[in-house]
Amino acid sequence: MLTFDNDAFMATKDGGNSWTTLGPGLKRTDVRRVYAASNGWWASLSKGGWSKYDETTKKWVRAGMYVGEPVTTTVAAKATTTKGKKSTARKTTTVTKQPAPVQAAFLVNDMSFGDDAWYAATSGGVLVSKDKGATWKQASKDPLTHSVAQSVEVSNNGNAVWAIVEKNLLFSADKGSTWEAQQLSFASAGNLRLHQIDDSTIFITTNMGLYASKDAGKTWSREEVRELSFQSVAGNGTAFVAALQKRGLVASFDGGKTWQRMDDPLSQGYFPLIRTRRDGSIVAVSATEGLLSLDPNAKAASTNGGSGLR
Repeated sequence: MLTFDNDAFMATKDGGNSWTTLGPGLKRTDVRRVYAASNGWWASLSKGGWSKYDETTKKWVRAGMYVGEPVTTTVAAKATTTKGKKSTARKTTTVTKQPAPVQAAFLVNDMSFGDDAWYAATSGGVLVSKDKGATWKQASKDPLTHSVAQSVEVSNNGNAVWAIVEKNLLFSADKGSTWEAQQLSFASAGNLRLHQIDDSTIFITTNMGLYASKDAGKTWSREEVRELSFQSVAGNGTAFVAALQKRGLVASFDGGKTWQRMDDPLSQGYFPLIRTRRDGSIVAVSATEGLLSLDPNAKAASTNGGSGLR
């Protein structure tokens, strides 16, 4: 999806071969990020919450209801007396009420989509939806997941979930039921965001370096790359491409052992998002440069600057 003016968006569903203009209801200034979900386009809003593109009405509409935690209160029963006898002891009972759903208003920093559950990293913590975004609730009762969350990723099979919360990497191996925390030594680098390549390989982009884990987040190391500020990473096999926060791309074709700045003129633009297509090619997305596709096999097989870019 690419914006082309303040009040309209263009979308593609065939890898950029054709584009359609989406209907009204959302301004570019309203949007933090746009996500392609299984049931359509979702946009996180600058004032909190979501909008979803309704294919029936061809308009953007507010979406996502937040369901708070049940509230339990203790209620005292009335004391009873019998004529000529002392009053009986006052009894108490507990009443649990489920709050009514309200329009979600948390700032949404990131989203990740599994087959059975969606996850959102928000100013209200890590949220989960089991009905494709219709309703959201706290992912866990664990207080760790209730702090401001910056980023979230879910594994391909949906069992593992990673989230960056404050200075910690949270991990769940059971679909968010239980969580463990690991303090990140490089948390002060700022602007930390998760990028999952596969169920073992994960990157974290920061303002002060690119960090990688080859064991599903247990251990981390800083990549040997000269540039400091990164914003997106994608890969296929041993080929990885990372976008710089300013302009340009860097790539590795040996599993991250070495990195090089891509010098093809096409790669010098501003690319806030990189993704891997189903065919294995890597796509860098820009609102001004369009879609830049890299065939990692062509690049890896080249010795004289054949970039595989198109």
